[in-house]
Amino acid sequence: FKEMYSNSGTKKYNIGKYQIQGNRPPSGYRKPTVEPVDGPKSFKLEGSAAIDIKKLTANEDDERYRYLLKHGIVRRVEDEDKVIFAELRQIPGVLVVYRKPSERNAHPDKLLLNKRDLTHLPLLEGEERLKLLNLQSNQITKIENLVSLPNLICLDLY
Repeated sequence: FKEMYSNSGTKKYNIGKYQIQGNRPPSGYRKPTVEPVDGPKSFKLEGSAAIDIKKLTANEDDERYRYLLKHGIVRRVEDEDKVIFAELRQIPGVLVVYRKPSERNAHPDKLLLNKRDLTHLPLLEGEERLKLLNLQSNQITKIENLVSLPNLICLDLY
């Protein structure tokens, strides 16, 4: 267990081949996440079972889903691998949420992101038909990233 600091002053801890980053983004608190030092392969995400990124990528036809798995920093995969929470290296600190087309088509008008410990509104890719967005019980302090949701009627933040 070794404590280190990055150039930006962010605390980093090395535990074997895993690196834990305990940083606070400007918008608020974020739980420390665990990711392999040598890139995403198979690891645990915030209390979930181990996820094999290569296996998910190999069994997927959706290009955007594969891109996020391969090039993004995957923070969480939910609903039997139908929803990805990832950060892109090009826009660090901003969470991107992407649902597989099958999941999006099953529920095109609503997305439930309640109780996810979110500190900011994530970018929602491919959600142009979304009418209801539930973000209850999160720590969101600023409303942003809604420009890509032209049909949004209800935003639940309580």
